[in-house]
Amino acid sequence: MSEETERYDINVSFLFFLLGFTLFISVMFIFDGLMAYEKDTTRAILQVATGIAGMIFVAYNFRRMQLRVSVLGRRPLGPIVLTTETCSNCNYSNIRPFKEGDYIYGKGGPCPKCNSPDPMLISAIFLRKPPK
Repeated sequence: MSEETERYDINVSFLFFLLGFTLFISVMFIFDGLMAYEKDTTRAILQVATGIAGMIFVAYNFRRMQLRVSVLGRRPLGPIVLTTETCSNCNYSNIRPFKEGDYIYGKGGPCPKCNSPDPMLISAIFLRKPPK
């Protein structure tokens, strides 16, 4: 598993933990507010309102995460932009997805074949139609 995927998994787990904790605290606020209604009405109303606001916050963030995950599963509709890198020492070519900041004759990553200290040269940027 790549480092980027592991980091994403940790962030999602941490977000679920925080949302669960917030939901628990919100329910406790609502419960405590309902129990204290006869003793202190103002405090009870504020606690119930805070608990409801917390539940709305949790629901909003769950929905936002659900929409983000559904977007990740979709295929791109348009063409895919690719970059070709060529090593100046061993003429090894590598095709990879386009990254912002790529330009022709710009510096790419290190050569995986010869481990040259010189970075690979970006030799082409082109479009490929997505598979159907």
